[in-house]
Amino acid sequence: MKATFLFLVVLFTACADNRKELTNVSQGMNKQEVVQAIGEPSRKNNLEIAELWVYPEYDKTLIFRADTVYDIVNSSTVQLDSIKSSFKDLGQGIKKEAKKVGRKLDTVGKKLEGKFDNDTSENKR
Repeated sequence: MKATFLFLVVLFTACADNRKELTNVSQGMNKQEVVQAIGEPSRKNNLEIAELWVYPEYDKTLIFRADTVYDIVNSSTVQLDSIKSSFKDLGQGIKKEAKKVGRKLDTVGKKLEGKFDNDTSENKR
């Protein structure tokens, strides 16, 4: 009786669903880590600034920037909105950084302009 019970436990354990969980995937993971966690996607779409990995069995899409998970789109009904939102956030970040660079360039330009004006006035003496 114990042998039969043990056999059934082993049988059911062997037949258990070994499907990997998408909950093991998070933002910041690289592509290799994602493949190890849940396997290869059903489809990959390269959009120049991002790559989309589609996992229909989970009804999810992973958005990669470079080699890193940037966002996980939770539902097929909101995929486009989530992607637009992700890129909008990305665009706002780029815009903010561009403004910082612009301010630095203005500062450097004014310093160079002041130095040029000083050099010119000294040469006239």
